[in-house]
Amino acid sequence: MWINKRKDFWIMNISKITKLRKQTEQEALKILALYHKCAIVRPTGFGKTGILTKILMKYKKVLFLYPNDIIRRTAINFYNDFSNQSLDTIPNTTFMTYNRLLNLTDEDYEKMEGVDLIITDECHRLGAEKTRVAMLRLLEAFPAADLLGATATPERMDLIDEICMFFDNHVVSKYTLHDAFQDKILKKPYYCFCSYTSDNIDELRHELRLEVDKSDSLTDRENLQALLDSRLIEISTLARMDNVIKTTCEKYLDSVSISNMKFIVFCSSFSHLHDVKNNVSEWFSKAFPTHTVSTLIVTSEKEEYRNNLDNLSNNSGKANHIELIMCCDMLNMGYHVGDITGILMYRGTSSGIVFSQQLGRVLSSGDTSSKIIFDIVDNLHRESVYDSIKHQSVLRNTRQKKYNTLMAKIESGIELTSDEVAEFNLLKKQLNSTSGGNWWSNMNVLEPCDLIATGHMATYRELVAKTVAEPIAMRSRQAWARWIEKGGDPMDMKAVSILSQKEPDAVPLAPFCRLKQVTIKNVLDTMGVKNEE
Repeated sequence: MWINKRKDFWIMNISKITKLRKQTEQEALKILALYHKCAIVRPTGFGKTGILTKILMKYKKVLFLYPNDIIRRTAINFYNDFSNQSLDTIPNTTFMTYNRLLNLTDEDYEKMEGVDLIITDECHRLGAEKTRVAMLRLLEAFPAADLLGATATPERMDLIDEICMFFDNHVVSKYTLHDAFQDKILKKPYYCFCSYTSDNIDELRHELRLEVDKSDSLTDRENLQALLDSRLIEISTLARMDNVIKTTCEKYLDSVSISNMKFIVFCSSFSHLHDVKNNVSEWFSKAFPTHTVSTLIVTSEKEEYRNNLDNLSNNSGKANHIELIMCCDMLNMGYHVGDITGILMYRGTSSGIVFSQQLGRVLSSGDTSSKIIFDIVDNLHRESVYDSIKHQSVLRNTRQKKYNTLMAKIESGIELTSDEVAEFNLLKKQLNSTSGGNWWSNMNVLEPCDLIATGHMATYRELVAKTVAEPIAMRSRQAWARWIEKGGDPMDMKAVSILSQKEPDAVPLAPFCRLKQVTIKNVLDTMGVKNEE
């Protein structure tokens, strides 16, 4: 009965998604015919690259821009399926990475002729400063070419509105991840986020807060603290993660699925990956002692790891086996396979784009079973920030400055208080205990501690708030910025004043809301506009 239910779901799923893809393709073609530019915004796992490939078959010469080789391979596979062929490229299409676009010379442009369609897969990449410049040059070289883009994450953290800039807001109708879950074309994942306790984590957090509290903005302080907490988690030894993994997998996986598992582990950097690889492997070994655990590194760090893309499915189907695919960013986009069990988010991120891309690895319209997400650093409950500290710790030079101040007092003959003596001795001990010959170069290194992990299952409401509500807030900011740019007057930041602005005497807000597919209320609430008279 269980197998029949899964088969029925698969048939219904394929029928529904085929219809939705066809509708999206037809809508995109109509927009291209009218405006010669169109952006396809659809959730991860929808099959956007397949739609792009279907459309390019209607043109004579296509330039296909893409960020990584997985997407190029996916497009070629789609083409072969659609044309019933077995080719290693698409005859009418030139593939080019965004990095290659940045380095095109005048001679390169002279060799490219007759392009009638430019495709930009993962078109949010167009918002990057150097890419924007290169793309504008490309469009000037081929003014008659249609422009077609696709992305699941158009809302960039830097607030650059590439959909407006390059596509003049010509976008297919709205369809969110929530819609995909409701239509049952994507299976809702099981989402486990972690919290931690420790005897000495409070001491470390206190030291961090001394720096964070210097920020003027309460929101900035909260966001910085969340990022710093994830930094603590990344460097610490995590205890009881094996219990969290074991309990969650046994609760949500059937006996067949638990026999052979495959997880993608997202790390924050190459060094972080190598630091935690053995620890993560040990978690799964302890959780499932009868299983064999193997690891595969897929990164751009060196050729051996890049070539491991070809080995992603070699261990599929082995009994009592767990494969851990360790990566940083190469698998963020374009990698969809049906035999994935889940992902581990071991990378703290303030970027909604990165979060959605990592989440997308367990969302595919061909899946018949829900996948598991282990959010080790609790990205789910972190608000997106637009100007994050990224990988730079705010502890940089803090200890050095404190030490120098106290040392200057000593050298000047000023007697330290008992508290200052205690602080000086502690700083001296911390600095002398840092690894490496030059302790001054390690001032930003946090000392690791043991954190005891507890797993919590997220609600659907929490997941939707992260994947749908945050992008709405971002588009609301973009609509507001565009309205002001075109002459809108925020006046006294009261709703009645703003909504009274109408043509021809003033610039109304409503058209800019429609362009960004948000409501007027979304915009007013996001911008903190008051409702009173």
